[in-house]
Amino acid sequence: MAQRLKAEIKLAGINPYVEVAERLTAAMGGPQARVLVRIGQAAQSATTEVKDAERLVAIGRLTEDGWFRSTLVPSKSGPTRLYLDQWMRASAGAGVGDEVEIQLRQDEGSRELQVPAALVEALLEDQAALAAWEGLTSSRRREILTYLNFLK
Repeated sequence: MAQRLKAEIKLAGINPYVEVAERLTAAMGGPQARVLVRIGQAAQSATTEVKDAERLVAIGRLTEDGWFRSTLVPSKSGPTRLYLDQWMRASAGAGVGDEVEIQLRQDEGSRELQVPAALVEALLEDQAALAAWEGLTSSRRREILTYLNFLK
């Protein structure tokens, strides 16, 4: 079940975010919880119109049904934060200082990225490359797959 909040978009350094109240953080599974996010201007309903939606689905940032994938981030100086990337803000037509309506729900889906068929084929043909790929940390493999899946 989705939880709702209205919040002003603030800025931490160069990073736009909204504060998530403790009760909502707990309902989502606590700080660092994986969440699905829909965002809209407070005066409108949340929108699912997202530029580059197909590419964002490919890199695991957007679900097939239009929810953004994100993670709550604990803050030392206050409430938990939900950072809003450029695609989230653009889908709502909102920027820093604007009030937005956000729907959150727990993300129980897999965040594994698909390995492009051409990469699988190339790795299977070259054992040294396969060994090097398997020797990479999971975060490095994810970074590479995100890049490859974002290419047109």
